[in-house]
Amino acid sequence: MAGAASALASGAGEKPDFQFVVANDLHYRDERCGAWLGKVTAAIRALHPQPAFVVLAGDLAESGTREQLGAVREIFHPLPMPVRTVIGNHDYTDDQRREPFLDLFGQTLNYRFREGGCEFLALDTTQGREVFRTRIANETLSWLDAALPGVSRSRPLIVLTHFPLGRNWLRPVNSASLINRLRPFAFQASFSGHWHGWTEPVERGVHLSTGRCCSWWRANHDGSPLKGFALCRVRDGMVRHEFIKVGEGDEESGCGPI
Repeated sequence: MAGAASALASGAGEKPDFQFVVANDLHYRDERCGAWLGKVTAAIRALHPQPAFVVLAGDLAESGTREQLGAVREIFHPLPMPVRTVIGNHDYTDDQRREPFLDLFGQTLNYRFREGGCEFLALDTTQGREVFRTRIANETLSWLDAALPGVSRSRPLIVLTHFPLGRNWLRPVNSASLINRLRPFAFQASFSGHWHGWTEPVERGVHLSTGRCCSWWRANHDGSPLKGFALCRVRDGMVRHEFIKVGEGDEESGCGPI
């Protein structure tokens, strides 16, 4: 297991403790993926205390089809806590449509919510199915500019994206433009996918993490055979996260397009 911690804003000890799950890069393609994701949801159900919510941080599907995305929804929908989603590049269809994702998971790609005294921003960082040297869309940055006046500057702020925000050769080229907008706030951490590897870079006190992929057939690009999700805990004025392994690490896997 690996973990990291970052201090929350002053007075955080008065806020309730809670935990949440971030699972990224599920890459559902067929029924075998469904059997694997059944193990993932069973592992989430076994957590005590139960998470306040689960985030599926992009690439829920392999090809962005309604059948693939619908299967993921049916697998995670019965969980007893809210399941929140962030769109990934593989959640677009091969002809660059995102309508199946929007129809199944809601018509809003950027949104904010609060939990346990923390502010959360879920942001679309995709550029269609593009992978390398992408840019965060003006649509996302404009949404953020409109939303930030309503975000508390004293509450800890946690950001959820698919593309990494930390220094990584897969992060969008204009990531700094997004991060700089958040500097005046109590920006504590971001949790992302896309890289298929466990990274925990810290930039000016902010943890900008990525998770290993939660797919039975995709490989991790950090060379690790481990598959699973991040368990994030807000406790005693700190946000910590650790990797939770699912399975025995002997599932068939192969590296494909990111």
